Amino acid sequence: MKPFLNPNLLNPAKTYVVAVSFGPDSMALLHLLQQLAFKIEVAHVNYHLRKESDLEQSQLEQYCLVHDLPLHILDVSKMPKGNLQAQARKIRYDFFNDLVNTLHAEGILTAHHQDDDLETAMMQIQRSNLYEYFGIRPVGFWDGVKVYRPLLDVSKQALMDYCSEHHIPYSIDLSNTKLIYQRNRIRAELNKLTVSEQDKKRKAFQEANQLRQQILQSLQPFMAKRSIPIAQYQQWDILKRFLYWVLLNQTHGIFFPITESWLNKIQQILTSQKPNIFISFARGWHLEKAYDHIWLVKNELIKPYRFKNPKGTVRVSGLNIDLDRMPQLPKTFILRSCKPNDLLMIKTYAKPFRRLAIDWKMPLFLRRVWPVFTTPNGDIILLPRYQKNYDFKANNWLEILE
Repeated sequence: MKPFLNPNLLNPAKTYVVAVSFGPDSMALLHLLQQLAFKIEVAHVNYHLRKESDLEQSQLEQYCLVHDLPLHILDVSKMPKGNLQAQARKIRYDFFNDLVNTLHAEGILTAHHQDDDLETAMMQIQRSNLYEYFGIRPVGFWDGVKVYRPLLDVSKQALMDYCSEHHIPYSIDLSNTKLIYQRNRIRAELNKLTVSEQDKKRKAFQEANQLRQQILQSLQPFMAKRSIPIAQYQQWDILKRFLYWVLLNQTHGIFFPITESWLNKIQQILTSQKPNIFISFARGWHLEKAYDHIWLVKNELIKPYRFKNPKGTVRVSGLNIDLDRMPQLPKTFILRSCKPNDLLMIKTYAKPFRRLAIDWKMPLFLRRVWPVFTTPNGDIILLPRYQKNYDFKANNWLEILE
């Protein structure tokens, strides 16, 4: 099989930053891009962790000089403490990101290939965690910058054969054979398998990814609302629950790690006898168990408010208040958020809002923003009763934004 670039990923009119280590994979990628006349900027990181590092940099410099390719090198004089592989990855991708932003490039290109994809999926299985996707995605992100992997359908051997056929220089990193790293151990195990056995594993992961994609599509309708009935959520298996929270994160631009232990914690809360429970979530967000629903709430939407003589539609704190549909109001009035001791007259006695909210089974966040209309002196004109499904009643003047 001859190497090829995924035709659906790249735009020849755009500029890309190409990550080149001088290994056979990245050198094959670089040569393929040259043959197709892509606009490229070569990026190389020298960590000085191997005695061959300086020689590899020198050879890459010579290659780029001969082929008139712009080359950007990051010289790492000292590695930070901590996990070496994780630190090295952060250093190089931060460098690539800076280049993309400085050069106004479309994104980063890496030479991850078919073997890397299978190794990553196997590592995920060994870690026994929940995953939205097994293997490596064709397009990913690093701190908001796109990372393209156009060689995921090409084997490592095909890339090495390509380098040999076209006399492309490269170097082999011998640290990739050291079994102290998990990926290297998995690579050694996979190398013992036949091509047919490896293909069988790939197919199994592809089917697992297809199943996840189907579940994600089935969950899309739930993304239009900020709440979900607890009874419905409880009917799902752990994979569907996991994917629900992953998709909710993506929909609202939230980064919060969804782990099995966190899902178990949520399960304990949902089965608790307490009707209302506040749950910390991502920065700026929280979850609320409110009787028979669980809500995702943006903290900035639950601030108190006060308006004098507003007109038209007021959108505030997760509510739509359509004043044009309301019963007649005095010429001068105040619209504000409710207070716990606001009193509503019920026949011959007054009842405070805090008690009404409990009777109405109102979520905690709505209690902080529920509207009340008063005179300028503070006398209550109207305190609407909370009822579910306001948004399904066409003539209602109050809508809870989900």
